[in-house]
Amino acid sequence: MMKSKKDDRATRLQIEERRLIEELPLRGGIFLPTEAVPVAERVAGLKRVRAIYEWWWKREYAPRLRELRRQYAGKARCFIIGNGPSLNRTDLTKLCDEVTFGVNGLFLKFEEMGFTPTFYVVEDHLVAEDRAQQINAIKGPLKLFPFNLAYCLDEGPDTLFFNHRPRPNPAGFEFSTDASRITYTGCTVTFTCMQLAFYLGFPEIYLVGVDASYEIPKTVERHHHYGVAVLDMQGDDPNHFHPDYFGKGYRWHDPQVDKMVAAYEEARRVTEARGVRIRNATIGGKLEVFERVDYESLFRSVDGAATMSLFPRVLILDMTCLGSSSATGQIKKTLFTGWPEGRLTQVFAAGHGRFGLYRGGAAQAALDDPSDPAEAIAWCRSFDPDVVYFRPHDHPRYFHELALRAIDALGVPLVTHLMDDWPARAGARGLFGSDRLTRRLPRLLERSAVRLSISEAMSSAFEARYGLRFRAIANGVEPAVWQALDSERATRRAATEPLLIRYVGGLADDMGLRSLMDVAEVVDKLHEELGVRLEVHTTRTWKTKADAVFARSQGVSVHEAGISEEGYRRLLIGCHLLLIAYNFDARSVAYVRYSMANKMPECLASGVPVMAYGPMAIATVAYLAEHRVAEVVTTRDPALLETALRRFTGDPDYGQTLGARGRAFAFEQHPARAVRERLHASLSEAASQHG
Repeated sequence: MMKSKKDDRATRLQIEERRLIEELPLRGGIFLPTEAVPVAERVAGLKRVRAIYEWWWKREYAPRLRELRRQYAGKARCFIIGNGPSLNRTDLTKLCDEVTFGVNGLFLKFEEMGFTPTFYVVEDHLVAEDRAQQINAIKGPLKLFPFNLAYCLDEGPDTLFFNHRPRPNPAGFEFSTDASRITYTGCTVTFTCMQLAFYLGFPEIYLVGVDASYEIPKTVERHHHYGVAVLDMQGDDPNHFHPDYFGKGYRWHDPQVDKMVAAYEEARRVTEARGVRIRNATIGGKLEVFERVDYESLFRSVDGAATMSLFPRVLILDMTCLGSSSATGQIKKTLFTGWPEGRLTQVFAAGHGRFGLYRGGAAQAALDDPSDPAEAIAWCRSFDPDVVYFRPHDHPRYFHELALRAIDALGVPLVTHLMDDWPARAGARGLFGSDRLTRRLPRLLERSAVRLSISEAMSSAFEARYGLRFRAIANGVEPAVWQALDSERATRRAATEPLLIRYVGGLADDMGLRSLMDVAEVVDKLHEELGVRLEVHTTRTWKTKADAVFARSQGVSVHEAGISEEGYRRLLIGCHLLLIAYNFDARSVAYVRYSMANKMPECLASGVPVMAYGPMAIATVAYLAEHRVAEVVTTRDPALLETALRRFTGDPDYGQTLGARGRAFAFEQHPARAVRERLHASLSEAASQHG
């Protein structure tokens, strides 16, 4: 019998399908279209999958995912919403203003919830096929799907495909810390969501509706097309929040709860080691891998006293704006990340006698007359703070005159944060150059409900000087953010590769300029012999000065560091040695001896070895030496500097080992989450004394 044209076409399509599958990296049945999809649609869909793998992943989707991480940097928490029966006992409306991950058939509950999740994730091809029409019609969330589901799920501006692969070791599970590169399967879509949430930088991840409890109906039909059994439902679904979730006519995979739990245990191990907490806010259920937390306790009435104690209304009075490129602007960003925007505002110095406002997550010029102190104070009154966070400094004088007036006018509890010993530098001329203000600092400190310093050394010195207790709060790092750059971090340097040193920071005469010049002189000598180079990355304010200082240096180049936060991190990881430098003269030591460099935890977290050059009297230098996490040169001697640099040029293994030790130390001792918790406790304690 002769074959019909229809049969010939079907045969050609089946041959083409097999060829396409051979060209894909994932060929297991669980990653491919099933027979439920017509062969012509399978072929067309596999072509889309191939195009993403070969072309669009690195050119479009990975950059979009990295941009998404920048967009959500600084968010305090997110919620992963499972689909267990406990959702019917959970008030999901409380999540409408939270960052949420919804999965699989959660769209059946969208109308009842009254909102759509921030992200919507599907990884199972059975769910994707059976619900393709409904999934493709979803509007609102950003849809995150593995590449292999592009055969049935549409591309579009609201859809982002990512590289999802089977676990490398079938005997265990692997948790990816860089979702822009790869994520791994874990027998549940929530494991995938955890990897995505970790990559996006959320320090706290809460699970809701993740019951981890299943009852397989007796009427279910089992099929074994590949390694995992496919369950074909013949009646209502008893395992999810809706009877039609996997109801009659829908397929799902054997849940394999034991493997889910093993995957969750790996997720807990990896995230905890990097300072991220996953907690289970599910009402009931059988999942006990993660610490449980009461769901209702995560929310409070916005106007209630409980919320005030959780997040008091904070007015920041500081000359540098929160989030600015200055060191103190960046440390404030670390400290106040996650603070609700409506409960935080700042007045800062905008230059030339003007005042600026920070509110709603951004700096704003909202004052009618930005040079009028009375208007700025009126703004402070209208905000009605529970507590004032004040960082006094000896310049600019006009700003601190305003700050003192505002503190007096408001009469609310005060938290004072000193970050360097400018009172010692002010010396005989007095605080801000005024006798009245000279007398004001001790009185301000006495009045403060809480006094903060930047280091334990500063706390001890100031306690002796002022007779008052201080708490040390310094900068911290987000381990997940640095882990996400692992694939881009400079690999081990070959012994023949010239050493590249980077200094990133300011060039103040009374901080580190003279010592930086010492290093430059030694680099020039080694540049001729070994090709050693020093890059100085500094702000526009200092670049002109740096160009003049290092104009004749052959081994030193100067660069303007007007870059994004991610660009800054990439700058740190892209060299062989990072330099921290402090001057040896008495004037500089008096100013910065108790300071803890804001960039120190970041340099250590980069995984690049750090060298500190400065006197042991400087707290940062002593701290690095005490914990043996950096190469430390504490005597102003060119020969010692040269010896240290030659060690790095001749022994790459030493640098690699030192960098790894510093990184582990930063992650363990300087996690940003712990720093924020200490500041939060201090501000809440002070605010509790409010009226």
